[in-house]
Amino acid sequence: MIEKLNVPDGWQDVTIGQFQELSNIDLEHKDAVLNAISILIDKDPEEIRQYDEISFNEIAKAIEWTQEMPQAANFRQVIEIDGQKYGLIKFASLSVGEWIDLDEYLKEPINNIHKIFALMYREVLGGTAENLTLAPYDVENAIERSEVFQKSMKIDNCYGALVFFSSIVEESTKTFQVYLVLVSKMRKIWKKQSQTRMKKWLMKESIKAGLGMDFSTNLQKETFLKSKQLLN
Repeated sequence: MIEKLNVPDGWQDVTIGQFQELSNIDLEHKDAVLNAISILIDKDPEEIRQYDEISFNEIAKAIEWTQEMPQAANFRQVIEIDGQKYGLIKFASLSVGEWIDLDEYLKEPINNIHKIFALMYREVLGGTAENLTLAPYDVENAIERSEVFQKSMKIDNCYGALVFFSSIVEESTKTFQVYLVLVSKMRKIWKKQSQTRMKKWLMKESIKAGLGMDFSTNLQKETFLKSKQLLN
């Protein structure tokens, strides 16, 4: 007879850190299910090996929900962890440095989920639900925030946002590259043009390059991340 275990009922009970561990399980390994159970109930694999077959199979059946990824449609504008509220920033407010960091993190989205959300979710300082005041981006604070998120943020609350960010970055990367080229051109001739003429030139060049396009339709295309399923 084993002690009563706290077995998660779904992704809403799984932290980012646990999700990352689950994603790194070798599904071909004979101990794949055992390792998954170990992660989800926070018990040493060797302890789980001592469970009787009936108990083990009951737990394995109870986590069959892991065969499907979290719902991509689910993510929250504001998430509360240990009494602290974190709000999702407006994507358009990303600085060049933040954009570059995000693009780099999304090359390995699963391993970097906590870093991605430390960039995208900031401490709520005030404001209303429609117009939140969020803490500014700071690298040192972002590192601390990423550790909190990895340990305590539930994957069900943010997985959909990860899918969305992957999609929007993919759709916008080319546009961003064109923008950088335009900025480079602008700097070269800045001394020869007045600010008014420069703005008109930049707008004209942006339209020619397609920067004025509405990306909302493209952003609605469903983007599936190449994440492993836990069980067959």
